[in-house]
Amino acid sequence: MTRAEVRRALVRAAIVGGCCGLAVVVAALGLLFVPQFWHRQGVPRQVVIARGMNVAQVARLLHKEGVVTSSRGFLLATKLLRADASLKAGKYQLSPRWSYFRLVELLRKGRVSTEWVTINEGVDSWTNA
Repeated sequence: MTRAEVRRALVRAAIVGGCCGLAVVVAALGLLFVPQFWHRQGVPRQVVIARGMNVAQVARLLHKEGVVTSSRGFLLATKLLRADASLKAGKYQLSPRWSYFRLVELLRKGRVSTEWVTINEGVDSWTNA
């Protein structure tokens, strides 16, 4: 092979490698930001994240409850978003169709589910409880 042929082969290899690398980055970002449309049961689930749970435990819990399809994917998302130490404990209403980005942001901000309580006028607290 001549020097020019070697150079052309190296340039082709660099272009192919760059395209493959770009495809991997786009696929990883797709996992983070694209909602999980393929998830069949999009019914929101109530998940309780206890105080003191680390990110790996949260990821396993979300996978067990059917909120995420991959605990490793959720772990990767928390690392990429630098939220692995800032997830808040609480009771959450989470949908399996949400993207990893949305789930991580919700858990980072601590937007827990709320419940409405109605206290009837004229009724004492013992009767209401």
